[in-house]
This record gives sequence, structure tokens and C-alpha cells, in this order.
Amino acid sequence: MIKRINKIKNFCVFQDYKRDGNLQDFREKNIIYGWNYSGKTTLSRLMSYLDKNTIIDTDYQDVEFEVELNDAGHTKINETNRNTSPILIKVFNSDFVKENLHFDTDEKLTGIKFAVGEAGKIQKQIDDIEQYIKKANDKIAKNQKYILEFNNFENGFTTKARDITNLLNLGRSFDKSSIKTYIQQWGDGNYEQYLITEDELDAVRIKATSTNTGVTINTTLKPVIQFDNIIQQVDQLLSSTPLQNQDNEILSQDKELYDWVKAGVDIYNKRETPIQKCAFCGSDLTNGKTLRELNSFYSNEAAKVKSAINTVKEFIVQEQDKIRALDWSTKSENDVAKSCKQKFQDLKNQYDSISHNYIELLSSISSKLDEKYSYSLFVAMELGTIDDSAKTAIEQWIDNVKSVFDESNSIIDNFDTVQKEAKEKYKKHLVAQHLIDIQYTEVARKKLIEECGIAKFKQATEQKTKEKEELNSKLNSIEKGKQELEDYIKLFLNREDLKIESTSDNYFVLKRGNKQARNLSEGEKTAIAFSHFMVSLKSLKDEGKLNNYVVFIDDPISSLDANHIAQVSSLINSFFFQSGLDPTDPNKVCNCFHQLFISTHNFEFFSFLKDANNIKRKDKETCSYYMIRKESVKKSTIINIPKPFSKYKSEYVYLFYEIDRFKNDNLPEERIYMMPNIIRRFLEIYTLMKLPGNVDEIDNRLKILFDGKIELKILHTFSHFTSFERATKHSELVLKMPDIINDLYAILNNDPDHLKSLQEGIKE
Repeated sequence: MIKRINKIKNFCVFQDYKRDGNLQDFREKNIIYGWNYSGKTTLSRLMSYLDKNTIIDTDYQDVEFEVELNDAGHTKINETNRNTSPILIKVFNSDFVKENLHFDTDEKLTGIKFAVGEAGKIQKQIDDIEQYIKKANDKIAKNQKYILEFNNFENGFTTKARDITNLLNLGRSFDKSSIKTYIQQWGDGNYEQYLITEDELDAVRIKATSTNTGVTINTTLKPVIQFDNIIQQVDQLLSSTPLQNQDNEILSQDKELYDWVKAGVDIYNKRETPIQKCAFCGSDLTNGKTLRELNSFYSNEAAKVKSAINTVKEFIVQEQDKIRALDWSTKSENDVAKSCKQKFQDLKNQYDSISHNYIELLSSISSKLDEKYSYSLFVAMELGTIDDSAKTAIEQWIDNVKSVFDESNSIIDNFDTVQKEAKEKYKKHLVAQHLIDIQYTEVARKKLIEECGIAKFKQATEQKTKEKEELNSKLNSIEKGKQELEDYIKLFLNREDLKIESTSDNYFVLKRGNKQARNLSEGEKTAIAFSHFMVSLKSLKDEGKLNNYVVFIDDPISSLDANHIAQVSSLINSFFFQSGLDPTDPNKVCNCFHQLFISTHNFEFFSFLKDANNIKRKDKETCSYYMIRKESVKKSTIINIPKPFSKYKSEYVYLFYEIDRFKNDNLPEERIYMMPNIIRRFLEIYTLMKLPGNVDEIDNRLKILFDGKIELKILHTFSHFTSFERATKHSELVLKMPDIINDLYAILNNDPDHLKSLQEGIKE
């Protein structure tokens, strides 16, 4: 339950309200009295703000309040946390009347037609929803047409997939869905990253489309060029200078002679039977001197050098023969993988030229040895600068051929894996290129927008359809509640001839007898609105939910005459309090609400409520009484009901109480602006008591009774003031107010018994 209102700020007449410490807390039932414009409706509006679904009026966005609940934690609800408010509340006030009672303006022709509650609004909402659904469905159809076109656009994937399949011999493993899978995997649409560069494209294509041909070539025995070794040996021989033998100077200097004699010595040494005489000159060889000398000659340093030269020359010839018969040069292009054939053929075409240049280089170096051997055996020679580009070329050629063979071997040995990778890479390239060519990213983006639009509209139409169903249900409920509404209106107005009929456009027609009612009074309109409020509460009551709600009713008898006040009081009493709800005590009267607030400006209605048995039940303190008193135009306060109100059933006594307080208690000057209205209302009742048969204006009754002793000009002027500030502008009149009150007391002194009774009535 709501325990108290601690503060209200910046809200109409409650500009800076702070709860007085003496103010009693709210109870189950709370009756509030206040004159018109004192702040009752403002208070009811504040209570409605405790419902988190109620929107605060834009004129009061800066409102501040604090409402304390009577729970264990003394929860405080304010303008900042109201969205978490646990309060369930139903409020009847002028706002409810405006929002829930809608009249057809063509009264003169057709009589009164009205929509109760949200019926008129609901039908308009239904019409709007149906129009929205139609437009949404039109847009969905348009978007679906585009998506259909897109699907037809994607059918081109079938043709592209077939082309790729034929190119790469993929069989049935690649189709339209395969392309879509790539699109899904790639996601961001950056297809360029899957393209193969122009330099790579041919190689990848060959790997992807070739068959497994060729043989594995052993490249571990790569030919080794001995050029550097040869150069080293040649350079060493050319720079050598053996010691000359003086005894055989001729042989040392004549190569032909040297070779001729050496051949003879070698023949002699090989003979098993020694030769006695020289075959050329006939000299005796038996003494061995000459032969020993020749053998010594041919075994000396010169001989060694010449032998070494011949050895190196033979090494050079072997190198040349190796190059001429190089096995790698004899390989066929069919010996390598298909993708390597062109590379190998290009290298093979280079071989003749490269090998020839290298062989010629070796020959030129060998000629240097010949020169040493024949002419410069005992003279140091220099090899000079050698252009070894031919050697570099043959080495590079060998390395290049090895790379080709290694690649070919790898392809042959790993053909399936390599081809699979190449096919995948080539597939991605072809798909990516196709997607780029057809601008798939942009087309897909547009499709996504359309799909989002369809989803949005479908979701919206589904929601709108549910809303429409709920609204139709509400309309049906309104139709079902027509009889209850009619019954409540009859109770309110105490008329049995009233009848309500529904129209085809979801309006109601009020009939008096068989005729359609016209020119409804404000009281009748109030009765209809409050009847609708009671019908809505009855639905909650029938569902057993009303006991969870706080109910605030503000002036339900507004514009109703005195004949209907008792009816309203009786209706409230019978509706909100009911026996038979407690299974342990069927006679016990139970509340049909969680908490009840009723405010009124009518003292008679206030008295009816105060005296109602179900409200004032004396078994326990369950009801509190309050008064909203306006202190100034922007200042109202909530106080405990003054004792004259609780002691007597008369507003008249309370008016005298306020007059007497002003006269004797030196109240603040801001209270002065209220006094003309209080005095005027007091005199209206007093003069009617004295002249009950005179229903003329108060002016005539005052003239008859007081012979003009009361200054009516002052009373008329001041009774229409709405602020202390305005009143102070008429200081000459303000100064006369004490005199007016003294004159009033002078008149009452002429009626001493009446005055005494009033004075007794206001004693504390």
C-alpha cells in the first residue's frame, strides 16, 4: 500500500509540498475533501504517475515527487525510478473522462452517439493496422519479386560450375551449391584475394589439368664442374721451373729429341734380354754408363713436370668428354612432368651453346700447358686473366636443370596432392573472377537489404496482426460489457428508461425510452464515464485481480445534483465491499481492492462516505480522512481533516471555523484572499436557512436580511480572486476585510443562539 506522500514539487498547486510530520499515514481507505481548484485532481494525476506505463504530462516534465510504500523496505518511488514501480493503480478523474468518453458531434440530426473507453480509438487503430498490413504486404511482394530475380541470377552458377567441372574434370563433385559454399566461406566479399597472378596462372592451370607423366630422375648425382681444380693445377704447373741437366742440355731443349730418346730408353728398359749395342749409333751399351745417364735424365725434375702436364691435359680431356656426354643433356622432355616440359626444353635448347663455350674454355687452358711443355719448361709462365663466364653458365645450367628435375620429381611423386591443391586454387580463382565479373557483392547486398526488409515487414505484420486480434478482443469485450454499462448508468442516474444500443461503427447510442437522447448534461456524461470505469474494474474484480490494485476516485459526483449523490455513494459502498468472500466467515465484509482513495469537493458526498458502515468500520482503524487546503495560487497542502468536519455533518460549521480562525488567530496574510469566497459561501447557506423559500440570488437575500450592511461589491470582487498577488493590488479593499468580518459578527450577535451553536461546534 501507499503509506505517505513525502514531497511534491513543480506540479500545479503543489509547487513545494512537504509532508507535515503530524499528518497521519494513508490506510486501506482514504477520504479526501477539498474545494474546487484546491488540488484534488492534481493529486489524482500524481497517483496515476505511480503506474510506470502512464506518461507524465509534457507540461510537468520537471515534476518531482516521493511516495513511500508501506512495505518492509519502505520503498520510495520518485520521478526517476517510477519505471520500476510495483504499484498497480486505477484512477478516475477528469483525464479519464476526456480519454474514455468520445461523442459524435452531429447531435442535432442523429442524437447522441458516443464511444466509451477506447472503442473509437480502437476502431481507428484497427483501420490503421489493416492499412499498414496492406502496404507491408505490397512491399513484401515487391521485395520477393526482386529476390526471385536474384535467384534466377544465381542460376547462372549452374552454367559456371559446369564449365569449371569440364575444365578440371571434377565429375559430380562441383556444382552450383559448391559456388555458394565458397561465397558463404569467404563472407566479406573480398574476392580479389583469391585471384591468381598472371605470372602464376599458367603454371597453376597446367598442374591442375595435366596427367601424371614422366619418370623420377636421380638428382643426387649432380654433375660437378672441375674447372676450379683444373685452373689450380694448371696455374701451379705453369709457374713451376725444374732444374736443368747440363749433360743433356740438348734433350732438355728439344722436345722431339727428348721424346725420341725417352721412347728408346723405355724400350730398352722393358726388354728382358739386354741390348748390347745402340740401334741408332752402334755404341756399346754393356758398360751401362750412357743408359744410366739417360735413365737419370728422364727421372729428373723436368721429366716430372712434363709428366704432370700430360696428366692435367688428360684431366682436361676427361672434363670435356664429361660435358659432351652429360647424361642430363640426353634426357627427353617426356622424361619430366608435363608442367616442367617447357622449362626443360628451353634449358635443353641452351645446352649446345653453353657446353661448347665451356669446352672451348678448357681447350684454351690446355693450350697453355702445351706451350709450357714445348717451349717454356724451365721458364715460369702466368695463366693470365681467365674469363670464366662459360664455366659459370654451365654450372648455372646444371643447377637450373636440377631444379626442373626436382620439381618434376616432386610433381610425379606427389602428383595427386599437388594436383588437388592446384585444382582447388584454380577453382577459387575461376569462381572469384566470375563473382567479380557479375558484380555479385553489390547484387547480394541489394538482396540482403530486400530480405531484411521482408523480415522486418513480416515481423511487423505479425505483430500488427496480434495487435489487431487484441484490439478486436477489446471491442468484443466492450460489446459484452454494454449491458453492465447500461446497468451502472441506470444506477447512477436512477432512471429505468435509459438504454444503450451499439452501432455498426462501434459507437454507443443512449436512448431515453425509444428515443435517442440528445443534449446530455455534464452530469450525465460524468455518469457514463464513471460507469465505464466501474465496468473496467468489474472485469478485474471478476478475475480476482482487483485486490492487487490501488483505486483512486476523484469527484465522481461532479456536475451531479443532490438527488444522485446518495446513489453514487451507495454504488461505491456496494461495489468495493462484499461479503461471502471469506470462507472462514461468510458474513464478513471484505475489501475488493488493495487500497482505496476517494476525493470530493462536495460536503454532502463526503458525509455519505464518512458515515458509510463499510468505510468507517469501527472494529479497527482502517480509514483516514484528509483535507486539501489551498494556501495560495501555487501552494496547497494536505492536512488531517479539521475537527469540525469530523464532529459535525456540516460544511457550514467548517466555513465558520475558517472565518473565526481568521478573526482571532492572526493567520498569515496570504490566507486573506480565501476569505471573500469563504464568507460568500457561508452567507449563501445562512441566508437560505433564514429565507428557505427565497431562491433568488444571494444579493436579494442579503438586502432583505441586512439592509445593505454587507458590502456586496467587496464580496463579489474578492470571491473571484485567484491569487494573493492579485488581491494585494486592491489594498483598499483588503483593508476593509476585517470590518466586513466584524459586521458579519455584529449580525450574528443579533442571532445569539445560532452564534453560540456555531462557536460550540468549532471548539477543539
